[in-house]
Amino acid sequence: MATTGSSSHEQDGNDVGGPSQALTSTPPIISHTTVGINEVTKALENEIQSRRQTVVTPGTAVSETRAPTSVIFICHADLDTPALVAHLPQLVALCNSTRSEDHKIKVVQLPVGAQSSLADALGYLRRVAVIALDVRPCWLLS
Repeated sequence: MATTGSSSHEQDGNDVGGPSQALTSTPPIISHTTVGINEVTKALENEIQSRRQTVVTPGTAVSETRAPTSVIFICHADLDTPALVAHLPQLVALCNSTRSEDHKIKVVQLPVGAQSSLADALGYLRRVAVIALDVRPCWLLS
């Protein structure tokens, strides 16, 4: 799994933003992206839950694991109700408490205007308050 924002928002290379934004292929980063407050919250909660010790009995379905989140971008300055994302730092802290220093989740607060810029770049949402990536930033540079 690794898409987020989620599979309901996956781009399949079709025209997603109107006639001027026809895409020939989906960028590889899309499969490593979680978009939206609810989806990012679910991803963090699932990671926290997966770190807990659980007993799996025969016949019990085991959920698919995804790569751990590495960075979360929050458009805090653009939100009318900042309380919508107030829980994210606590969830990140819980996730980070079980990780080594080299693999902590980074939280990045984006400047005013980022919400609409991200939505325009994605092409399928009116606004985007939160995006999480499940790849290390150095992968993005290569």
